[in-house]
Amino acid sequence: MSTTSNATTVTYNGTEMPLDQAIDDVFGLIQNNVNYCHSTIRQIGMSQERDEDYLVVGEFNWRLSCYVDELNSLFKDL
Repeated sequence: MSTTSNATTVTYNGTEMPLDQAIDDVFGLIQNNVNYCHSTIRQIGMSQERDEDYLVVGEFNWRLSCYVDELNSLFKDL
């Protein structure tokens, strides 16, 4: 992190940017992944009603795991 001209800059994803932009970018990605988790959990919850195959439910679980991993990474970036 460096401070110049009263503006704090950080390097995020290999790009130097103002701190407020980096925070906004990370929180936007967090919000997207929380929405994906929400949607996927609802799909898992409805899978029995829809009599979905085990492989379909397994795919939902795999996606959810990926979204949670991404959220962990984003929270570390903060």
